[in-house]
Amino acid sequence: MRKATISQIGEQFDLVVANIDGKTIEEMKFPLMDRVAAGGTLILSGVLDGEVDLLRKLFPEGSFTLMEVTQEEGWACVVFLKA
Repeated sequence: MRKATISQIGEQFDLVVANIDGKTIEEMKFPLMDRVAAGGTLILSGVLDGEVDLLRKLFPEGSFTLMEVTQEEGWACVVFLKA
């Protein structure tokens, strides 16, 4: 196991998971996008239902395809596939 910030990681991965709020995802948008390999999956959870539209705008079609949104008790999980 390795401990590092996202900016200290240079590799790309088939799966990237972030369980953080929408504002933090917005601030980390480009590092998150860069860490997902082509054809890889980005799972964003820990976001409020009301932040789902923000995530759709942050990760636009063409670069990422929205695959699934799951909502439960005010919380959401959003799954994207990178082109």
